[in-house]
Amino acid sequence: TWGIHMVFMQRDPFSVLESTKRHPYALQACFDREDWATSVCQCSEVKPLDKICGAKQKNYSSVVEIWNTYGRAYSKIVKQFPERAMLVHCEDMVTDPQTVIKQLSDLLFVRTQPAYEAAAIAAMKKPAKRNSVTKQEALAKVKTHSYLEAFSKKDIKSICDRLDMNVCREYQYAKHCDQP
Repeated sequence: TWGIHMVFMQRDPFSVLESTKRHPYALQACFDREDWATSVCQCSEVKPLDKICGAKQKNYSSVVEIWNTYGRAYSKIVKQFPERAMLVHCEDMVTDPQTVIKQLSDLLFVRTQPAYEAAAIAAMKKPAKRNSVTKQEALAKVKTHSYLEAFSKKDIKSICDRLDMNVCREYQYAKHCDQP
């Protein structure tokens, strides 16, 4: 059937936070604090081009709560519309793009053509934007979890204390918090 289909891209929360800390864009004010992982992120501080805050929303309890909010929403929508919605793990797109492309083509009822698939995979070998990493660097980050090096043990504990562990476990992202 034709109609609206939704694809959500989700990424390990620590990887997201490490990347956003380096390049905060609209969240600059939220990351400029020493205690960024535990501080309230005021919607009034978020640059107006980013619509992460709802119409009447005043803040997020922390930047970690932003990841939680999107993760809960993606999960709810994918469960509500399993035939029209799909969650793609960013890590899967990096490690096994052929499988993800096949899953997407099945969801969207689009037959993949080998030449287009090859072109897409070739494009993924290059950085997506000026401050991005290459495919090889992304693959290394996914395999080694090198993004964790940006955090102190205290940061990791603070982040884990604020992450919605139900969402993390559902997406298989709880490993960094479940370790003793």
